Amino acid sequence: MSQQKKVRLPAILITPGYVFYKIDSLDSVTNPRGWKDGSPYETDKLYDSEGVLWESISVPIPQWSIWEKLLNISRTLSMTPSKPRNTSVNEVAEMLCKIVDAEWDDDVLDQFVSRDKLKELFRNAKTPDELIYVSGNRGADLVEG
Repeated sequence: MSQQKKVRLPAILITPGYVFYKIDSLDSVTNPRGWKDGSPYETDKLYDSEGVLWESISVPIPQWSIWEKLLNISRTLSMTPSKPRNTSVNEVAEMLCKIVDAEWDDDVLDQFVSRDKLKELFRNAKTPDELIYVSGNRGADLVEG
């Protein structure tokens, strides 16, 4: 009998080419506007503390009441990752670097260090934990003050 893999948290939730977040839970807060064009998790991947890249994430499709839609009330849903595969820290670091390069003019990713420095931090990570740490603090620990 084979054991089923489990996600090891913390992890990085990645929407390729768009955004990433460090997460400590598989619970996600969402609202009706986030679902207007289908599941917001459709292309997301999850990179966990064991170095496993989860290629697919499913979330139960919420049934919103008319009041929830009108008031855009948030709800917590649980993500269920699937299709795990072992991957290198370098592969995921490059995914994150592409997001840094593609980010619209929003300065969220470079609020603490330059984009080039952030990419350097990703590329210098040797373990999944180091990469997850950098994705969470985005160089904030390098800023004096």
